[in-house]
Amino acid sequence: MKTILPGRVGLLVLFLALPLAATAGWELRQLTDCTGGVSENPVISADGRTVVFVSTCDLVSDENTDRNRELFRWRENQGLEQLTRTERCQNLEPSLEAKGLRIAFATTCSFPPANADQNLEIALLQSEGQIQLLTDTSGSANTRPALAPSGRWLAFLSNADPLGRNPDHSQQLFLLDLAMPDRPLQQATAEERSVCQEPTLANAVVAAACDGRRGEENPEGNFEILAGSATGALNPLTRTRDCENREPQLNPGGDLLLFRGNCNPLGKNLNRYHELFLVRGSTGIEQVTRDLAEGAFQPSLSGNGSRAAFVSRWGREFQNPDHNPEVFILELNRPGPPELVAETAQGGSYGPRLSADGRRLVFYANVNPRGANSDGSFEIFLAEENVSEEANPE
Repeated sequence: MKTILPGRVGLLVLFLALPLAATAGWELRQLTDCTGGVSENPVISADGRTVVFVSTCDLVSDENTDRNRELFRWRENQGLEQLTRTERCQNLEPSLEAKGLRIAFATTCSFPPANADQNLEIALLQSEGQIQLLTDTSGSANTRPALAPSGRWLAFLSNADPLGRNPDHSQQLFLLDLAMPDRPLQQATAEERSVCQEPTLANAVVAAACDGRRGEENPEGNFEILAGSATGALNPLTRTRDCENREPQLNPGGDLLLFRGNCNPLGKNLNRYHELFLVRGSTGIEQVTRDLAEGAFQPSLSGNGSRAAFVSRWGREFQNPDHNPEVFILELNRPGPPELVAETAQGGSYGPRLSADGRRLVFYANVNPRGANSDGSFEIFLAEENVSEEANPE
């Protein structure tokens, strides 16, 4: 039996997030401390002062003793709170609006109005703590919610057929306008036998990676980047062969789109490594990383479009020589190699997400940079740019 307490927030506990070892220019703080559990999939508000994540740990005064997968929130100067309290079900994939007030997530738990069959549905946690299911399907999966920075639009993936346009139950892209009283549902893609992945929203602009065969545009069913208005049709930004384009990330203005791919659209990726590409408005595609033999994955774009973060095993003699999965920062407005955020000897770092100005970065890792994570659990880390070091590099 599940116990749901909508509207009730967790008991606040201040976790002393102590500075840890990081590379020059960045200060690292460990936000969680748990033995034998997993904390993962963090997202960050525009100002970098709110982080929401998933954890199986009991982080707040015996609130999660059954080690269920719950949502937690960390706020600057306030600490940790548990946002969901459920039993024998899962709360996954949080997405946060820019102000950090509303949270969309995927769940198999029962929230109003129902979900007794524990189907994978999309839920919305309002700023006042109320939780409501936004989808109600059976025998299907609704995943990867993506809130627009304004909180108005919500994109998600589903293999359900609520509108009669997905009879083969392909994984399609759907949109909800949360500002409308009846929250009308729109189906943004409809190609048969296709899969869409990794939706991203910038207010009224939406993008995703889809492998739908669109006649002569994509006869091989490559993963291509589609983008367009939330109220109109999606159009392909990439047209490639024998490769894939994945993990698009829009900036809030919708005029910049970052993605990774192992294609060679500009003749600069002859080795077909997974590199990062940037679309600036109508100026076309530019390749922003070069010769990353180990590839660039899980990209994140700062709100002002000045920086990208990504995960890679790439390294040089003096930077990541052991080729662990690490988080890197790349300056998009000036040339130069990627910068390593934190050097670790064992484990890996994943899922980076940047604040609007690119000076704060959240990720999860099973590393032990200064003895605060000796059991190697996956914990949440916050990296903040050391402005004094930047101003005084000596």
